[in-house]
Amino acid sequence: ATRERRAVSASNSTLRGAFSRISRMLSGSKEEELDINRVYTVRDVVRNEDGLPDIVFTSIESLGSQGLSIARDATACFIHASTSPSNYYRFCYGLDNGCNMDRGGFGQASDGTNFACVFDGVTAGGKINAYAAQAFTEHTISWLACHHARFRQGSDGNNQLAQAVLSAATHAHNNPLQHSPDYQAEGGSATGVLAVVQPRSREHGVLHGASIGDAAVIVVHVDEGVARQLNHVRARDPKDTGGQLTMCMGVHGDVWTFSEAVSATALIVLTTDGFTDNVFMPELGSIVPLIMRARVFDDVPITRCANVRGAGARLPSLADLTELVGDSLVPLVRVNTATAALRLSNYLTWVTRHMHTAEEEYYGLCRRQRAVCVELRDRAARAAMTAERTMASFARGAAPSPPGHDRMPPLASTSAAAVNSCIGSSGSSRSSESTAEPAAAAAPAPTAAAA
Repeated sequence: ATRERRAVSASNSTLRGAFSRISRMLSGSKEEELDINRVYTVRDVVRNEDGLPDIVFTSIESLGSQGLSIARDATACFIHASTSPSNYYRFCYGLDNGCNMDRGGFGQASDGTNFACVFDGVTAGGKINAYAAQAFTEHTISWLACHHARFRQGSDGNNQLAQAVLSAATHAHNNPLQHSPDYQAEGGSATGVLAVVQPRSREHGVLHGASIGDAAVIVVHVDEGVARQLNHVRARDPKDTGGQLTMCMGVHGDVWTFSEAVSATALIVLTTDGFTDNVFMPELGSIVPLIMRARVFDDVPITRCANVRGAGARLPSLADLTELVGDSLVPLVRVNTATAALRLSNYLTWVTRHMHTAEEEYYGLCRRQRAVCVELRDRAARAAMTAERTMASFARGAAPSPPGHDRMPPLASTSAAAVNSCIGSSGSSRSSESTAEPAAAAAPAPTAAAA
């Protein structure tokens, strides 16, 4: 009887606790006990009969750029592109298909809320940072799909909420290594930004979000034709990201939160420093709307502004861009999200084209030099082996082996220190990050090597 009374008491206590939690959830109490500190995945997203919330994000299976994705109603999109030279990733990391360390995606909820995030893997480290940025993306998008309504205008809890979401993204359980040993992300770092646009009426909505590091959120007010960056980057020097997330190690730096009323026609841009580093920031408020309006950026322009991206170059000013676009402008109200994203992407390709070409040639030369170094190393090793065999034959009183007899096969690997010392003479500032290529790789013809 005593055991039965204890069992009933425990059962009642469990029920009271459950009802208490439900009551707090329904009342929106600050004591809400939803577990925001755990890692969220796509499996946690419960969709209705219309398939909402609908989420789209980059795939971990591809390290390269994955192009343009557009929402069902075209009110959200994501463009995944890169201006980094492919030879850089071939030379430094042995990745033939490139590696876009920016990762992100967007989603739409049944109540009309749009949400998105972008994470930028920091440069050093290669694919480990791309996998970390991908893991941060998948957790954040899944969390927003489940709990986007928890962001509230003017709420002091938004900062704590953002801190918890980003901190959970770095948890060891979020390391994609558990899905495949190829996806190791421990120690991988990324900056990032997330945003939620909650509708309040047909004309207005509220933008909430958070950022860490040098990622940016830019609001383009269509009615006024101006843009404004909402977050600030607290960087100590140009090489400082201003903060970042690190897989299995937590949040490093300040998390910046924002909350602002926006019109239904506003365009919100989430981007990494790949964009803000290539825009003349003092005139960003006018340049971004101009690029979005310019039909010349429906493709990459052939025309090149004077003094733009070369030796002693500068970024194009508003006057430079106004001269370039001419009368190709359309009203900003006619620009949808996909068109805006495409034009911003083409602007980046255009403004970095000279630098991209120069770096592509430079790292191509580095790869050819490394191939020559490997070939010379193999030749020296074969010559030394032949000399040792010849001396051993004379010591035994036997005839030496004829030239070319029993040649040593090419070595399967090479010394990174030797390769780096050879490459270092070319002036590469990133040669220390290189990885050795197999010696069996075909070496260029002698004339090409001399060139």
